[in-house]
Amino acid sequence: MPSRRMLAAIIAVAVATVIAVIVLLVVGAPPAEAPGTDQGGPGLPVQLPGESYAGETVALEAPLVVGSEGCFRLGTQEGDRFVIWPDGFTTGGDAVVDADGVIIADGAVLSVEGVEMPYDALLAIEGPDGHWASVAGFCIGDDDRVLVLDAAQLLD
Repeated sequence: MPSRRMLAAIIAVAVATVIAVIVLLVVGAPPAEAPGTDQGGPGLPVQLPGESYAGETVALEAPLVVGSEGCFRLGTQEGDRFVIWPDGFTTGGDAVVDADGVIIADGAVLSVEGVEMPYDALLAIEGPDGHWASVAGFCIGDDDRVLVLDAAQLLD
């Protein structure tokens, strides 16, 4: 049977090991980001492969509107519209980046082509628990129309 001194030494080594592991985990963890730091709503919604979007054909020029919640819309005469972007578009902080790497900042005017469809028709594609309900539901605002873009180009 080990002596009390031996048990105390074993316990001390075990406690020191646990503390060392905790310190290594804390030091090795990635830094926490402040809420909203380089985050943008649900990301940039792009057309999903295999889906088709029916609506009224549109071709217009409109400015990019970056909302305070991180959603990217286009400002039309009828109001700001939620946008589903062409495949290959991404975000770069608070800007949209097209498939060629061109950065489109808040307020920049775009020439776009695509369709405008009712929000309800978008939700009907996958149902109330689908991808679009989650993404569009976060950004849709008061408008009930969605722009699905097949092409978008920054105007000089």
